[in-house]
Amino acid sequence: MQNYHETKASLGCGTLILIAIIVAIFSNGGTKKELQAIENRLERIEKKLESLSAALPEAPAPVKETEPSR
Repeated sequence: MQNYHETKASLGCGTLILIAIIVAIFSNGGTKKELQAIENRLERIEKKLESLSAALPEAPAPVKETEPSR
């Protein structure tokens, strides 16, 4: 008869991979919410940039730098 303390359990690679897949699937809920929040923020930023770009006058042509006279 085996003593309770002598009983060992071992998990194979396949079992550990299966556990990892299950954890990944069920922990994905928070990630989707965070991704949606980021997408919403990006949309608001894009709208603000569009309105700022429309409000700015066109920039003048860049001034070509010349060497100072000696």
